Amino acid sequence: EAGASLAEDLNSKTASEAIFLPNGDPSLFDAVRASDVLVNASGIGMEPHLDESPVAPEWLRPELIVCDLAYNPAKTKLLIEAEARGCRIMNGAEMGVMQGAMQFSLWTGKPEPVDTMREIMKKVLDPQSC
Repeated sequence: EAGASLAEDLNSKTASEAIFLPNGDPSLFDAVRASDVLVNASGIGMEPHLDESPVAPEWLRPELIVCDLAYNPAKTKLLIEAEARGCRIMNGAEMGVMQGAMQFSLWTGKPEPVDTMREIMKKVLDPQSC
C-alpha cells in the first residue's frame, strides 16, 4: 500500500510516471525494460537476503539508473550487477543522511547539519575508513 501511495503521490507532483510493482509481479520485466530509473525499496539485498536481487541481471542496461534504498551493504547484489552492466548506481545512504538532517532541523528549529550527518553515516557504515 505504501509503495502504491508513493507512486501516486510522485505522479501527482511530477511529469514522470512512477509505478509500484511488488516483487514477483509478472509485468516487472516489461516495466524495468521500459524505465529510465529503477528503485528497489524491498529490502532484498540486505541481511538475510544478501545473495538475492529483485531483478535478473540481464534486465539491466547501461542507460538505466539503479537506486537501491539499502545502505548496508553499500553495494547490494543488485547494485553490483547494475554497475557491471554499465548502469549508474546509488545506494540509500544519502537519503538516510538527508532524512536525518531534515528531522534534526524539524525537531530543533536549527539549520540542517548535512555535512555532520554525512560524516556520522560514513563512520557508522565503514568505521575502518575513518
